[in-house]
Amino acid sequence: MRFKLTLETQGKENILPINYQYEVASWIYKVLDQGDPEFAHWLHKNGYQSGKQYFKFFTFSHLNIPRKIRKVDGDRIHIQSGKINMTISFLPEKASESFIIGLFKNTDATISDGKSWANFKVTQVEKLMEPEFETTMRLTTASPIVISQPEDKNGKLNHKYLSPEDEGFEKLFRQNLVRKFNAREGAATLETEPEFKFRLIGEPRKKGITIKSNTSNPIKVIGYLFDFELTAPKTLVKTGYFGGFGDMNSQGFGCGEVKENQKKLI
Repeated sequence: MRFKLTLETQGKENILPINYQYEVASWIYKVLDQGDPEFAHWLHKNGYQSGKQYFKFFTFSHLNIPRKIRKVDGDRIHIQSGKINMTISFLPEKASESFIIGLFKNTDATISDGKSWANFKVTQVEKLMEPEFETTMRLTTASPIVISQPEDKNGKLNHKYLSPEDEGFEKLFRQNLVRKFNAREGAATLETEPEFKFRLIGEPRKKGITIKSNTSNPIKVIGYLFDFELTAPKTLVKTGYFGGFGDMNSQGFGCGEVKENQKKLI
């Protein structure tokens, strides 16, 4: 299920950290915990497992803040009175549409990293229509897609973040989707080597984001914003669309949207 949340600012001064993904994720977990503490705890601590990997199976877009009500000052976003919106997407349907809408609607949202605060009220929750999934679809990123591979650097394990233009990106992108599907449905219902093709459309835009930026242990993540064409079984496309593409989806990465010209595919 996928929903559009409309949030209205509360008070005269609302300031967001420019790296707000971790704080927004924390708020989402808090809302889920109020409605279903057992599910929220399981999702936060574990999630769905495939091998040694765990997947949360939800993702969200960046905050859509109209230019006329925002001003960027250093690492802060100052927001004037007005409305913003975001998309939140869930793959596991453990709760009904009415439950999710009731959970988020009229909820107060305080997004803070301890240095600045932004207060909102969720004034509208709209379930978005499910697209007609095809084996070949054109999509665009509503939040950066993160693909990484571990590498040894001076005896320490680090993550090398890949651009969609890098060799090896498509392979890791595919592996990530297959593992998510297997965690959700089980490997028996999917071919071992399904038809798969990733095609980058246009130039990717690099996006560096710091998670937990105002703590003693910040994590620098590099993702990319881009348009792409994906050829894969519909079940895999649907898994990525609702659960997120790439890594760190529950931290606000990998939210994809169907391109408006999808229907013009030949």
